Amino acid sequence: EMTLAIENNQWERRQQMIGTSVLLHAVKDAARSARLQRLSDARGGVARSEIMDWIKDSERYSKWLDQLLTKMEFKSYQSNVSKALLKADYVRTGTTGRHVKWTLPPVPEGMEAIQDDIRRLSQEQDGEEEEAAPAEAGGEDRKSDDGEDAPEPAKGGADDEPSDDDDDDE
Repeated sequence: EMTLAIENNQWERRQQMIGTSVLLHAVKDAARSARLQRLSDARGGVARSEIMDWIKDSERYSKWLDQLLTKMEFKSYQSNVSKALLKADYVRTGTTGRHVKWTLPPVPEGMEAIQDDIRRLSQEQDGEEEEAAPAEAGGEDRKSDDGEDAPEPAKGGADDEPSDDDDDDE
């Protein structure tokens, strides 16, 4: 219906209301995403712009957003996102300014296990990306950037062992 209204230049209150409803679903889905969960855990919240980026990058909402922005000023869209965040139970951590963060809404009852699984899978995926680099431990062959064998790091030595002389605190 949104596509048809935009193509026929019939953007009316009904389409605005549909857009508001879709935006509410978008910010709720964003709160469930592993990407924003990680950011929120690391930083104690997420910025509105990070939520908007998630919506723009999502497969489900990107086309809708492109259509919406042909009929709505970007500042109005930002304002609508803020209103949707409040309706979706995000909590604002500051009053004004560009450094305001939003804490994600609480996980609905019964969904905690799913959220834990999402975080675990996300961390595992991050670990796989890091494993693409040469391993630092273990008996695996070490290669330098040019493909040649890299020297093994020095192991142990007289300076690495604690000595009995260090106990002279008396």
